Amino acid sequence: MKIKSLSDLTEEELRKRIFDQIWPYEKLKYNIAELDKLSDPPVVKIASFLFKAQLVEYELKQFIDFLDEIVERETSVLPFKKVRSKKDSKVINEKWGLGQLRNELENYESKDIQEISNRIDLFKKQRDKFTHRLYYETDDINNLAKKCQEGQKATVECLNLMNVVTNKILREVYKLKISRLAKRNEK
Repeated sequence: MKIKSLSDLTEEELRKRIFDQIWPYEKLKYNIAELDKLSDPPVVKIASFLFKAQLVEYELKQFIDFLDEIVERETSVLPFKKVRSKKDSKVINEKWGLGQLRNELENYESKDIQEISNRIDLFKKQRDKFTHRLYYETDDINNLAKKCQEGQKATVECLNLMNVVTNKILREVYKLKISRLAKRNEK
């Protein structure tokens, strides 16, 4: 098989090659999105939901790491407040599940972070209810695939909200830095 040069690759092939080499997490998200395009077999919808549930957990870990990093680097007024000390990020990333991560959000005081916490709570209940049904109900696979649609929506809402809040915090931190620079330049 002849190896194509980069200039001969289609946009899709180039994207896949970049994802394979540089962004394995982005590749996973892309592949899950590809699953969503399939309508059959019904087990695909279930698999997609379960994969997305893991994405929510992973993104929540990243969000908490992000908040802790902002707290460590910024000494001025932040758009949120941390009320307890930072946990060992290795413990968070290796041992904590969705419920423990959600509880970690209680260490921050912010309406936006509280909203994420509430959404995660609702999502966790939906996910747990669905996974219990998956193993204990006598529903056929088609009914289970239909039941996971509500959870699919909740995963998207959680991921989008974390993204929105992250961007909002970054904008606020950026404004603080610009303000500080302006004050320095006035002197």
